[in-house]
Amino acid sequence: MYFVDKITNVKNMVSKNIWILYKLRHYVSMHVLKQLYFTPIYPYLNYAVVALGNTYPSNLNKFFSLQNKCIRCMFFAESRESSQVSINLLIFLNLITLLN
Repeated sequence: MYFVDKITNVKNMVSKNIWILYKLRHYVSMHVLKQLYFTPIYPYLNYAVVALGNTYPSNLNKFFSLQNKCIRCMFFAESRESSQVSINLLIFLNLITLLN
């Protein structure tokens, strides 16, 4: 039960902050959106992966989908675009890097 409560709490906090991004994305620059991602959203996602890393992959996939939703929001991308588009956007924002 402990993990379910933590997962629900983190998902709710991230979802509220994504809603803020949806409202502000029309009025601010990409630099500000990136700062808004790293200030109220990234710490929750980072906490979820570190603290709940032993949980089932299906629980962690919820956080990855929230991150993809956030990135698509920042770039006005459609929600039905492929996951490769999200990966390219993450690389563009320097949120992840490819190792050769």
